[in-house]
Amino acid sequence: MFLISFSSFMATLKSMKLLRFNKNMTVLGYTLLYIAKPFLSFLFAMFIVFIAYSHMAFMVYNSLLLEFNSFLYSMGTLFTLMLS
Repeated sequence: MFLISFSSFMATLKSMKLLRFNKNMTVLGYTLLYIAKPFLSFLFAMFIVFIAYSHMAFMVYNSLLLEFNSFLYSMGTLFTLMLS
C-alpha cells in the first residue's frame, strides 16, 4: 500500500512540474484569474436562487414526500435532481 501511494505522489509531482512549463496551462491560469470575480458573483447569485427554490420545495412538498421532510433533505434532493 505504501508503494502505491508513494508512486502516485511522485507521478502527481511530475505531472505538476510538466504542466508548469506548458504555455497553454499558463493561459488557462491567467484566464481563471481574470474571470474569478464575475464567476464568484455568479455562484453567489445561483446559491441564493437555489436556496429559494429549496425553501419553496420544502414548503410545498413537506407533508407529501419523504425526500422533502426537512430543509436539508430538500436541498439534497434538488441537487440530485439537477445532477441527473
